[in-house]
Amino acid sequence: MLVTLVTPARNAAAHLPACLSSVLAQTHGALEWCVFDDGSSDETLALLESARPLLAARGCSLQVAASPPGSDARGCGYGRNRAIELTSPHSALLVFLDADDVMHPKRVELLLAASLAHPGALLGSRYWRDGDARPRDLAWHNGLSESQLVTQRLRETTLAMPTWAMSRHTFQAGGCFAEDAPHNAEDLQFFYAHLRIGGALYRLDQALLMYRHTEGGACATRGVPASLIWAIRVRELERVLAEPPWREGFTVWNAGKEGRKLYRALSPEARRKVRSFADVDERKIRVGWLHFEEGGDGGAPASLPVVHFSSAKPPLLLCVKALGLAGVAGQPGSFEANLESLGLTEGRDYLHFS
Repeated sequence: MLVTLVTPARNAAAHLPACLSSVLAQTHGALEWCVFDDGSSDETLALLESARPLLAARGCSLQVAASPPGSDARGCGYGRNRAIELTSPHSALLVFLDADDVMHPKRVELLLAASLAHPGALLGSRYWRDGDARPRDLAWHNGLSESQLVTQRLRETTLAMPTWAMSRHTFQAGGCFAEDAPHNAEDLQFFYAHLRIGGALYRLDQALLMYRHTEGGACATRGVPASLIWAIRVRELERVLAEPPWREGFTVWNAGKEGRKLYRALSPEARRKVRSFADVDERKIRVGWLHFEEGGDGGAPASLPVVHFSSAKPPLLLCVKALGLAGVAGQPGSFEANLESLGLTEGRDYLHFS
């Protein structure tokens, strides 16, 4: 079965040889590699063209399209969409590969097998990083359970985007990638769109990709405004709050800065569903109340009680920024210990937001 590798590239010459080597080493036979070059001013296109004979010898066709050299970047969503337009209609699976990443030799083979076992799912895998970059993200992504792929979706994409694979039908059903701006969190938007239409998530337990972050590359995520990511997550949260049991009321765990920020970001209708704030800070609990003035969006003034976490009424929205992650320090943080002491079930009694 033919599998397509989908790659957006921009000024990727420094890392492209290692990426190419991992394509050549794949154990799955029938491959095509579709690359969109987003205005590179280095040797990216020349390296790709010089690799055609090697790729052809191992049975991998190469399809390349490009913006004019040195043109303004259009972004990762734009690049991926253009690369997918180059794919064969007979391709059984789209496997995403950033130009600065490196694949395990069995990545394509294992993802194809998973796609046949889980048709329609958005697929991903565990991964490793180049050096010690972003250890907390790595530990979080690789440590999530199967159910947490869904229950922790309000924090970010629970499947790291560089590890994704999906069928063409799944891609089209999700609405393709947003390309209205170079940095628009297109992966998070697609992730939520896929879940909203009932799409499944599946993560392979093997680490199948070395994930790099290269400044200036096609998919450098640091250019995405934090305010945009926050707004996308809040919109998704509001959809959750419209469903039971959340629509009957909930508690925000964090009476500090993060909890107050979230409350102010909610629509007036959603704010009315907040019963109380929970915290461990004895000073905040002694004061007993949080007061909010009327906002410019029409939200009414409100005074909400602050209670000790042990007496908070579920469901709980956990808005704790400094979350201790097992696998980073080796031991759960005090927040996890406090949460575990309540005997609650994630997804039913609480959800993570921060």
